[in-house]
Amino acid sequence: NVIVDRTNTITATSNDDSLYFANSGPTVDVGLGLSAGSTKLTAVYVSEQWFANIGSASSSLKVNVDSVAGSVFRYAASNGGLWYTPAGATGVCTLFRNVGRGTVTLNGTGTVTRLEAGSGTTVVGGNIIATNIHLAGGMIRVEGTAGTAPTVAEISGGTYWTRRGATTMTIWGGSVHIDALTNTFTTLTMAGPTGMLNIVQSGTITTFNFIAGDARNITVARPITITNTVIWATVKNASKFLDNPLITFTNAATWRIDQGNR
Repeated sequence: NVIVDRTNTITATSNDDSLYFANSGPTVDVGLGLSAGSTKLTAVYVSEQWFANIGSASSSLKVNVDSVAGSVFRYAASNGGLWYTPAGATGVCTLFRNVGRGTVTLNGTGTVTRLEAGSGTTVVGGNIIATNIHLAGGMIRVEGTAGTAPTVAEISGGTYWTRRGATTMTIWGGSVHIDALTNTFTTLTMAGPTGMLNIVQSGTITTFNFIAGDARNITVARPITITNTVIWATVKNASKFLDNPLITFTNAATWRIDQGNR
């Protein structure tokens, strides 16, 4: 294992090591290119006692974090920023979890199989693939209209801002802002009573499930098309949604009496 403690330097790591950022010191700017030897780490931990930058916009921490099934990069810093690229032989980070107060920028090219955030700000660069995204707090910004759409985006709190579509998006709470040009959504579900949705631009939404919440929490800025719409009886002010002149409903809405028919 390798520990970074009150220093600006990451010493050499080996496959299956865990990397710990313990007590903060100066900006870490030496030894960032761990992928040069195709190193695959088991885990990276940034502690609550850390508040300095790790890397910079021009020089990110580069390493795979996927040597075992449970590999994780956990960022819990109290301040500062992290620039990270899942680079190396596989270009994969199995799980990235942001529970800190700083700003994380995932840049360069690579894949984060599962991205979780409970606080802070997480920016997904245009060439980063984030396959499964789960947001409970803080903010996630997904950049790049030409980037690969996530398979799953699940939002239960915080703010989710995206330039991409998604195969499946579920909104339990928090707020979602979609500015995705013509990128599409296969299934978009409003599932919780407090979720908010703001669509600036979007391609076709194939299926829109409105299970719970208030239609007044949905705003649309430009014309969009929804192919199939399913509305549960628990939805408040559904007519505000169905009568929106900016939404073209290809097929008439299907109504469900109770959530047991979900």
